[in-house]
Amino acid sequence: MTPSRTITVTLADNGHHYRLHEGDHLHITLSGPSYAIWAEPTSTSQAVLERTGGSSGAVATATFLAVAKGVVDVTATSYLICPSVCAGPSLPVFKVSVTVVG
Repeated sequence: MTPSRTITVTLADNGHHYRLHEGDHLHITLSGPSYAIWAEPTSTSQAVLERTGGSSGAVATATFLAVAKGVVDVTATSYLICPSVCAGPSLPVFKVSVTVVG
């Protein structure tokens, strides 16, 4: 049996694809730009990639456990800190795809 591993992903990895084995962990940390607050990252299928912890804010995090074979997306959106006052450039959206194998 292969020991489980943890893959760490940041905003710089936006758009990438990852291959995990069942039992592996995916840890995501998102921060920046300074005018944005991040929602907690989510998986399109908790049956494949289960979120085991996380938070939202200027720095958002999430930890996932690969629990079953399948393909999922992990996404997070951001929103303005001061929506009624400031107008910044377009807000970032985060998305990575994950394939879980046995």
